[in-house]
Amino acid sequence: MLRFGRSRHAASGDASGAPSAGAGATGPSAGERRVAVDSDDPSRSVVRQAGDVLRSGGVVVLPTDTVYGIAQSVKACPEGARRLFQIKRRPPEKSIAWLVDDAFALRKYGAQVPGYAMELAEVFWPGGLTIVVRAGDAVPVPFRGPGDTVALRMPNCQLDLRVIERLGCPIATTSANTSGLPAPDSYAALEERIREQADLVLDDGVTHSLVASTVVVCTAGEPRVVRTGSVEPEMIARIAGSVVVEG
Repeated sequence: MLRFGRSRHAASGDASGAPSAGAGATGPSAGERRVAVDSDDPSRSVVRQAGDVLRSGGVVVLPTDTVYGIAQSVKACPEGARRLFQIKRRPPEKSIAWLVDDAFALRKYGAQVPGYAMELAEVFWPGGLTIVVRAGDAVPVPFRGPGDTVALRMPNCQLDLRVIERLGCPIATTSANTSGLPAPDSYAALEERIREQADLVLDDGVTHSLVASTVVVCTAGEPRVVRTGSVEPEMIARIAGSVVVEG
């Protein structure tokens, strides 16, 4: 375990990380419903199509600003993201983050949110920082993680933000890979099995960041990084005053 400490009001900097890699076919398969998309400037028809699939309870594979994700609408699946767990082969005790469209989501879906968590969102959202807070009443029990928490992130991706806006609710999203395998940073890196089991696959080639988000738990007096990704722990310490790094 490591701990970093800096002045709370020091300026933040840039972060980068090594790219993820994944194995998969490079072209669409017979059982796949694939649509090309520009995630920086998605067409209304693509946003509408993705929104319709998610609103009906379907699963969409889509690019984010970090890696490709597999998503379901929170509102359409009050019993939890069961299909995401099944497709990803993810242990059911692990939670799935929600992608949201503004920092107010921390107040809307969180409870007893520390002030430093709001500051982190103001600095790093939209972007590659997933913030874990205590879950509020608006979070259905099946979506809550260990310790009665919810993980939230605002992506720096117009496609994701417009889909969320169209749905009027967050989308539960996890990296589009079999649990334990590398997260896919491109359409070509997607496993054929996952592409075929999704109801819709949106293809924008290679993602911008090529690395998964950093996950920081904000349920105590100081933030705790449980996964280091596109936002370095030192950058978090500059905003929050200190940070504990696990692993």
